[in-house]
Order: sequence, then C-alpha cells, then structure tokens
Amino acid sequence: MNRKKISIIEKILICSVGIVLTFDGVVGFFSFINTRNYIHTVGVVEELDRKK
Repeated sequence: MNRKKISIIEKILICSVGIVLTFDGVVGFFSFINTRNYIHTVGVVEELDRKK
C-alpha cells in the first residue's frame, strides 16, 4: 500500500517536470529563432565540424 502511494507521487512529479521542461524548451526554441542567432550557431557548428 505504502509503496504504491510513493510510485503515484513519483509519476506525478516526473510528469510535471517533463511538462515544465517541454514548455521551457519550446519557449526557448521560439525565442532562439526570433533572435535569429540560429544562423550564427549553424555557422559556428559547421566551422567546428571542418576543424575535426
């Protein structure tokens, strides 16, 4: 009985953390696109790939 309660609480915590992280990731992704830094970042990544 006690173990089942803990697992339910853990599931709720994991789900809420997952929702928060997903929401934060989506917001960060869109703000990232809006600032247009992604073009600069892609250029940097390509430069690093060439060095390898």
